[in-house]
Amino acid sequence: MLLDTPVPSGGARQDPFAALELVAEILRLYGPAIDLGDLRSLGAAAARVRLAALLEEAGGLPEGQGERFVAHIAATVEAHIHALARYIVKPYAGSVTLLRTHDHTDETPEDGTDEFSFDWSVLCAGSAGVEVVPGTHRTMIFPPHVNELGKVLDRALDAGATPAAGEPVVPDERRLG
Repeated sequence: MLLDTPVPSGGARQDPFAALELVAEILRLYGPAIDLGDLRSLGAAAARVRLAALLEEAGGLPEGQGERFVAHIAATVEAHIHALARYIVKPYAGSVTLLRTHDHTDETPEDGTDEFSFDWSVLCAGSAGVEVVPGTHRTMIFPPHVNELGKVLDRALDAGATPAAGEPVVPDERRLG
């Protein structure tokens, strides 16, 4: 089961605002929304302090804990980006179900990939099914979208979306060639 995940390409780039945009999504759960353009205009360090203060003011974190929380999220996102850059994709013997967010199901691929399945179909010996879920990559796990995500996830798991052990690896040759 994949949650709105493209095939890793090893080309992950570090964006100092990636973590801050995630924190801004968390902040929305407590009411205040912040314009991401305004956040970027502050610069990374000032944006972290601003988000921390807003989270505390909104009651999302106890006073004095915001900066630590934002720093932890930033470090976690940075670690994920570094791991993604080093990851080497290998063929998968089974089938996958990709839970794809609604926000980019209309995009046209520029690099010849199967955009709708994020190119997972060429790495799987089995099928690569796609289920569209509401929200964006960052909002799908938050209300109100998380309820529908849970329903789709339950249906996919009930349908046996996981492969049988020992299936042979027969990946699509265009991916490996």
